[in-house]
Amino acid sequence: MNISRSRKGFTLIELLVVISILALLVAILMPALNRARQQATSAVCLANQKSLILAWMMYEQEYEGSLPCGYIHEDLPNCWVYPPIDENGNDIGGAGDNVTHEDRLRGLRAGVLYEYLKNTDVYNCPGDNRWLKGSKRYGNSERYHMYRSYCISIGIAAISEPGVKETDGYDLYNYTIHKSSEIRQPSEKYVFVEEAYDGQSNYNFNDRSWSFYAYREAFWDPLALFHNDATTLAFADGHAEMHRWEDDRTIQYFTNRNSGDRDTVGADNPDVHYMQRRFAHNYPDDPDM
Repeated sequence: MNISRSRKGFTLIELLVVISILALLVAILMPALNRARQQATSAVCLANQKSLILAWMMYEQEYEGSLPCGYIHEDLPNCWVYPPIDENGNDIGGAGDNVTHEDRLRGLRAGVLYEYLKNTDVYNCPGDNRWLKGSKRYGNSERYHMYRSYCISIGIAAISEPGVKETDGYDLYNYTIHKSSEIRQPSEKYVFVEEAYDGQSNYNFNDRSWSFYAYREAFWDPLALFHNDATTLAFADGHAEMHRWEDDRTIQYFTNRNSGDRDTVGADNPDVHYMQRRFAHNYPDDPDM
């Protein structure tokens, strides 16, 4: 007697074929998905920069051209943001590991630009995941879960009090722009940059301002590379744009500032020249300050 048996399931070969097809489809689709994610991240970051520069412009218009302090310091008035602040109102920008995400947000809300924004989301690029993962250089300690992705350029720090010393020992008050009227060609001069600070192990926030050797061919602080070797910038006329870096030395230095000598990285570097031409400042011509 013949007994017919109904076939159930797949054979091993059929399963392997299906898996192979799925793996091929994933391999084809992943680059497109990554590109779409990068584009979405870039669009949000540009919108953040646009919001920040418009808030900066509203502040200077309300205060008759005077600029908010771009050098983030707990002892300086009118800073655009402040270092982390605890629930008792104490500055903890240099404190140990006891820095929470809410402490960081309190520092943002204490800044003079928050009045024009009322949204802490715009201070973080969605491609900047340090607030979740910490620093590549210093580790995953809570102090390195930095949230703010943007800094104001040191040349336009608008220090309102003398005596603040920068890297080379010069007084920032004497060498930075204080009034919007001092910015020549505002459509060509950036104010906000996208920075992922990794310079000092005792900092638990994203730097005080973005420092740059504008008077010689060299970078100082690296900029962020959250957008496939590109960085967002916001300009003094109110527009924001994405700049893609051309020189491999720039990308290597921004990835790891210890990867090479600054002067070697900057020599005949078109990226340094780009930032020099668009750097707003009151520095003297003397390279020795």
